[in-house]
Amino acid sequence: MTKDLYKYNVSVMCPTRKRVEGCISSCDGLLEHAHTPDLVEILLIFDEDDTDSYDKIKEYYKDKENVKLFISERYGYKYLHKYYNFLAKEADGKWLFVWNDDAVIGTSNWDLIPVSYGNEFRLISCAEDRNGESLFPLFPKKWADLAGRVSNNCSTDSWVEFIARDLGIFVKDFRLHINHLQGTPQFNDETVSERVYDRERFHSQEQRQERYVDLQKIKEYLDGSKKRE
Repeated sequence: MTKDLYKYNVSVMCPTRKRVEGCISSCDGLLEHAHTPDLVEILLIFDEDDTDSYDKIKEYYKDKENVKLFISERYGYKYLHKYYNFLAKEADGKWLFVWNDDAVIGTSNWDLIPVSYGNEFRLISCAEDRNGESLFPLFPKKWADLAGRVSNNCSTDSWVEFIARDLGIFVKDFRLHINHLQGTPQFNDETVSERVYDRERFHSQEQRQERYVDLQKIKEYLDGSKKRE
């Protein structure tokens, strides 16, 4: 069942591992550059073997009700989507924002961008891209509610983008700028060395069919919305 009343405008979903300073800097930037930071929810999820990072970041944000921390079994990068799927269920924002702990927001009042779309059901992509693919997508919480997940592949951004493009609801919004710091010295770490993509499976017939199932659930909702207008 989906809902239409949310506590926050945006829920930022971010798995993080052994990057205390980088994660805090990234999250502080999101809140400091938000127009209404109290309406931005940040959801962080840590591996069960990284309680040191969890404890330090929990202490840092102890007075922030809108920064929520979770501990998960360690799935690793190949199963990154499992973290996002969990966080999407926990989120209480109208929009979901796929985020990384090595990203820096580059737009003041960035949280007003999804708000400006009102009740339009869209996937919003930032100005930056990678080989023509979107990064850091913003999309309605209702999307994950309808599909029952965000993704079933570590390439979560590409998963939702493929669906949005097929449905004609993909928007490249050049107001939204994000600096992705992966590969820079401070983020050339264990997390980077363990990064494993699952591209062959992503393009398999099995996963194309899975995305089609998600697409049909969202399409049914969109078609129903048009009939109710």
